Amino acid sequence: MRVFGCRIWMQVAQGCGYGRSLFERLHGVGHPVNLLDVQYRMHPEISMFPNAQFYGGKIQDGNNVWKGRYNTYQEIFSGPYQFINIREGREQRDEGQTKSWKNPLEVEIVVLLISRIHKGK
Repeated sequence: MRVFGCRIWMQVAQGCGYGRSLFERLHGVGHPVNLLDVQYRMHPEISMFPNAQFYGGKIQDGNNVWKGRYNTYQEIFSGPYQFINIREGREQRDEGQTKSWKNPLEVEIVVLLISRIHKGK
């Protein structure tokens, strides 16, 4: 039995019409579209991009994202998301069965940040 690579299976799936989501296919054959226009999971500063880029500003933020735990994170850090440049970190191969890449210093930083969030400091 010959095993095909992922790229080949993707081409086969697209050739069979599976290159579009179920939502796109239903819409394409005339089913009505109902936009769920309130999001309850992302901080408003994070939801701003997909709302503007993909939904034309039609998505509202639920009341829960304007208060409570979302503000706690902002007090700990400088905002709802950050990019942290860890210059000293080096990727290395995991010698286990997966042979995936890891960066021990990045893991250490993530554990430290999660610990700070958990303690509320």
